[in-house]
Amino acid sequence: MRIDTFFNQNGSIEVVSSYFKTNLKNHFIDNERSGGCEIPVDLQTGKLKKFGYLTLKYNGLSLPTEHPVTKVQFEDFQIPYFEAAKQLAIRAASFMPGIRLVGWDVAIGPESPVLVEGNSDYDIATSDLSYGGYKANPVFQKVLKEIGYLD
Repeated sequence: MRIDTFFNQNGSIEVVSSYFKTNLKNHFIDNERSGGCEIPVDLQTGKLKKFGYLTLKYNGLSLPTEHPVTKVQFEDFQIPYFEAAKQLAIRAASFMPGIRLVGWDVAIGPESPVLVEGNSDYDIATSDLSYGGYKANPVFQKVLKEIGYLD
């Protein structure tokens, strides 16, 4: 899954958003540009939201509500170890104070989350879509204020 963090100017790290990444076939690639699907995660509960998002190229205008292979419904599916995954992303971000926005890829292992990688130059549009509009996101509003986009 992707967990976006922001290292704010006060020195604290905040989670901006999160989405679960999956493929919709029997492929090993989960990114949206290669036919994958992103399902927003509620930051408070760690549960998936109702709809997944895909590119037009791979799924037209439909918004899936279940995985077509496993038939698992997205809505209210609990991500195991979600709170631990958020804390792992925050801890990783603490080692890189010079990189203020990072999209962390975190896998869920059998007993805990596992950090896969951090992306400093990531596709913020996918996070924006999954959140429902980053301009309305209270954490991302701090980013926009720092760069002078919002008063």
